Amino acid sequence: MTFKSEHSEAEPSGRVFNEDGKLIWESQGERVGEIVMSDVRLIGEYTTGEGPVIDDWFMVFYMSKDDCKQISLYVKGREEMLQLLSECMGSVVAPRLVGSTSWETTLLWPPEVAGQAMWNVENLPPETLVEKLKAFLGMGNPARMNLTDAALRGLAGQPR
Repeated sequence: MTFKSEHSEAEPSGRVFNEDGKLIWESQGERVGEIVMSDVRLIGEYTTGEGPVIDDWFMVFYMSKDDCKQISLYVKGREEMLQLLSECMGSVVAPRLVGSTSWETTLLWPPEVAGQAMWNVENLPPETLVEKLKAFLGMGNPARMNLTDAALRGLAGQPR
């Protein structure tokens, strides 16, 4: 993922806005990232169990299988972003994981795959000394996120 979440007291998760067909995510007055809406082929969301101190709810935008970006769903301007996305994508784009407090993923767009899981988690064997120590202490193994078959179908079905 290419965006990171940075905080300020005025806008803890930053703000998002439209600028010439691009979603712009700013934090502390600096551009964190941008997404060209016409390039988006798949939209999903995920939550983690890391809140409430840090952001734990994100929208993910795939331009291709290997090119994705995310935006915190706690940003100022979220409702305007969702309305704009719904208009640009030709169907309602609405988050579904608003109350989740654990790891969860779902696809939001295109409609043919909405509601299905976005990622499968593949646990990898620990390789480094630090990874082995964490695994021994029960702090988890390294993992890789793989797009589900539904997500791959959604990407394949969106010529842009």
